[in-house]
Amino acid sequence: MDTTGRAAHRRTARTSPPRPRPSYDPPYRYRPEPPRPWWLLLGAETPLAPHGCSTPEGPTADCDVQKIRASDLYCRSHDAFLPLRDVKKPEHPLNPVGLLPRLLVAGLVWTAQFGSPFPIWALSFLLAAAVLLLPLRHWPVTWRTVAVGWAVTCGLVVAARWTSHETDRAAATTLLALGAVAVGVRCGGEAIRGASTRARREASARRASTALTPGPGPVRGTHAAGLIAAALAPVPAVLLFLAALRLAPDGRLAELPGWARHWMVLAAPTAVTGALLTTLVAGALQGAGRIDRHVTPLTRPVPKPRRPVWTYPVRERNDYGAHDLAARLTGVCLRVGEHALDAMLKTAAFVVGVLLAFGHLCLTLLRAVAEWLWRQTVLLARRIALSLVMAKDTLGEALPVAFISAGTTLRAVALPLVGLTVTGVSLSVLADKMPSYLLDGQLTLLWPLLAATVCAVLGITAAWIGLAGQPVRDSLDSARHSAETALPHILLTAALTGWTISLPTWLGFGHITPGWLTCTLTAFPVALMAAHVLRRTRDHESRG
Repeated sequence: MDTTGRAAHRRTARTSPPRPRPSYDPPYRYRPEPPRPWWLLLGAETPLAPHGCSTPEGPTADCDVQKIRASDLYCRSHDAFLPLRDVKKPEHPLNPVGLLPRLLVAGLVWTAQFGSPFPIWALSFLLAAAVLLLPLRHWPVTWRTVAVGWAVTCGLVVAARWTSHETDRAAATTLLALGAVAVGVRCGGEAIRGASTRARREASARRASTALTPGPGPVRGTHAAGLIAAALAPVPAVLLFLAALRLAPDGRLAELPGWARHWMVLAAPTAVTGALLTTLVAGALQGAGRIDRHVTPLTRPVPKPRRPVWTYPVRERNDYGAHDLAARLTGVCLRVGEHALDAMLKTAAFVVGVLLAFGHLCLTLLRAVAEWLWRQTVLLARRIALSLVMAKDTLGEALPVAFISAGTTLRAVALPLVGLTVTGVSLSVLADKMPSYLLDGQLTLLWPLLAATVCAVLGITAAWIGLAGQPVRDSLDSARHSAETALPHILLTAALTGWTISLPTWLGFGHITPGWLTCTLTAFPVALMAAHVLRRTRDHESRG
C-alpha cells in the first residue's frame, strides 16, 4: 500500500491539464554576443560617451555635447581643451599646457648645446604620443593597445641608431612579415567572428530564391560565408607583403630566399583555389537532401506477352464398330497422328512461351537498368545544379563579407602600422637634422625638417583615424576641427620658443641663432594681426 502519496501525485499529474502556453511564441531567444578579443576590437570598439568642457566653477551650461564627437580634442562651443576639462588649476607648474613649452625650450637648448638628438627624440615622442593617444581616449582597449604599440615603435627607432645596416634590414623584413601575418589573422578573425554581420544580412536579403524543376519549393543559399571569407584572408596579407617588397627602396629590406618567394607567389592563388573548393563543398552539403527525387520514367513498362496455346483439334470417328481391319487400323493411325501432332504443337507452344517469358524478363531487366541509369543521371544533374546554385549563392554572400573584412582590416591594422612606421622614420630624420639647423639656420636644412614634420603628422593622424571606432568622415572632421583650433597656439608657441632659445646667443653664451623658421613664424602672425587691425579700422571708418 502506498502511503507516501506518490501514486496520487502521478494520477494527478496525468489528469491535470497542461500548462497554458503564452499568448505569443517569441521567434528567437535573445543571447548577448560574447565579448570580442582585444585584437578584434581595434577599429571596432564602441567609444565611451563624450563629454563637454568645464570651468573651475563647474561645467558650462551652454556646452552642446551633442555636437562633440568621441575623438574631439576641443569643445565645439567654447574651443576648450577637452582632455584637461577636469583641471581645476591651470596655473599649476605641472599642468601639461604650461609644462610643454618649458620642455620644448629645454630640449632644443640641450640639443643645440651638446648636439645630441635624444632631447628632440623625447619631445617628438611625447608630442606624437599626445597626437595619437588623446583622440583615442574614449576607446579604452584601443588606447592601451596603441600605447604599447607606440612604446615599441619608439624603442625600435632609438635602437636603430646603434644597430648595423644588415640588422636593420633583417629587422625591417621581420616586422613587415609580422605585419602581414597580423593582417591575415585579423581578416580571418573578422570573417569567422562575424564582424561583418550587416554585410551578410544584406547579402542574404539580396540572394535570389531558386526553384529547380521539378521541386518542392524554393532553395535557399548556404551560411558558410564566414568560412569562405576566412579562406580568402591570406590574399590581402600576401598582396601587401609583395607590394611592400616591390616598392621598398633598394637595400632597405633583406633578400628573401628563393623558396620563400616561390611560396609567397603561390599563396594567393592557393587561397583563392581553397576558397572555391570550400564553396563547392559547402554548396554540395547545403543542397544534400533538398532535391526532388521524383523522376518521370523514360519508357513505358514492357507489356507481358500472352502465352501461346497451340492445339490440334482431334476428330471424333465412329470406326469402333467397323469390322474391316484396314479401316480400324487407318482410324488408329489417324488418331495417333493427331495426338502426336497435338503434343508437338503444345510442346512448341510451351517452348515459345518460355522464350517469350525469358525475352520479357530480359527486356524488363534492360528497362530497369536503363531507368536506373536515367534516374541517377537526372538526380546527379539536379544535385550538380543545386550544388552550383547553392555555391553561387554562398559565394555571393561570402564576397561582401570578405571585402568588408579586408577593408576593416586594412583600416584597423595596415593603415595604423604604415602610419606608425612613417612617423617613426620621420621622427628619426627630424632628430638627426635638427641639431644642424639649430646651429646653422640655413634654408637648405629647413626643408627636410618641414617634410619630416608633415610626414610625421600625417602618419600619426592616419594611425588614430584608422583605429578609431567611428566613421572615417567623423574622424576627418574631428581632425580638421582639432587642427584648426590648435594651429594658432602651435604657431605662437613655436615662434616664442624660437626667440626664447635664441636669447642666450644674444647674451654671448649660446649657439642658437634665429633662423628662417622663427622669422617666418613671427612674421606670419604679425601680418595676420596687422591685416585684421586694418580691416577693422576700415570697417569703423565705413560706418562713420
